Amino acid sequence: MNKHRSRRGTFASRVRESMFVVYGTDQLPLINSQAPSDEITNWKKSNKVLACYNKLSTYMERILQRAKQQRSQPQVVFAKILVKALLNPKISQIKISENFMKKKIERYSVKIAN
Repeated sequence: MNKHRSRRGTFASRVRESMFVVYGTDQLPLINSQAPSDEITNWKKSNKVLACYNKLSTYMERILQRAKQQRSQPQVVFAKILVKALLNPKISQIKISENFMKKKIERYSVKIAN
């Protein structure tokens, strides 16, 4: 279980890093994950981050390609949920909890099944 969590954490780090590289700092300013919540909220509501959030479908494949060459469907789902949550102005945090990810993955899996 710990090994699985570690791999997931490593993949999440690669996805976050890829997101910033693909968008570039001119489009997506860097943010410290340890920043105070008001700074994170201001970052997420900035025009640049909102523009990146709105262009996510255009950039997602490049983010995935940079994060990992070969990937499984669950990794794609995980990465999409993660990036969307990181940029979503309605979610006031940058650190995404395991429970949040589990719920989103379950919802996404139900949508795929239907």
